[in-house]
Amino acid sequence: MTSDGITQKDWGRVCRISMAIFNSIMRHNDKSVENQKAKLFACLDRLEAKYGELPSIVGARADFEDNQRKRVRLWKRAYHLAQARQDFKNVTLIASSLADYFIDERQDKRRGRYWLKRLAEALARYDIPDERKLMRRLSVALRALDPKRRSRRA
Repeated sequence: MTSDGITQKDWGRVCRISMAIFNSIMRHNDKSVENQKAKLFACLDRLEAKYGELPSIVGARADFEDNQRKRVRLWKRAYHLAQARQDFKNVTLIASSLADYFIDERQDKRRGRYWLKRLAEALARYDIPDERKLMRRLSVALRALDPKRRSRRA
């Protein structure tokens, strides 16, 4: 069962389709990626109809959303849902996704710093070793974005 109450059987479908998407990406099969994403979104729609709007569902939808603004809105919605439920596992995972996005993809120091701080707070409540490793890597990447720090090393 997920931390927000989705059965293993139901969430297993999401995991299988997600793996099929990743496999299609690795094979550079764009048509298969789009087909698998459509299956995933339909599966998430069914889960939302069954369980309601849950952080795991909204977060998974964000993970595969192509539109960056919509992806961020979905992750933020999932984060707030997880906080309201005191679902600290999902708070950690979603803060990690947002920190990673703003630091690695967008190279946005201000928002990256904000979400990295949220991730550190979340890890204090629900530690996930892989997310702690990611936080350390993102901290280094964030410092590298600071031109003052880079010029002092040169």
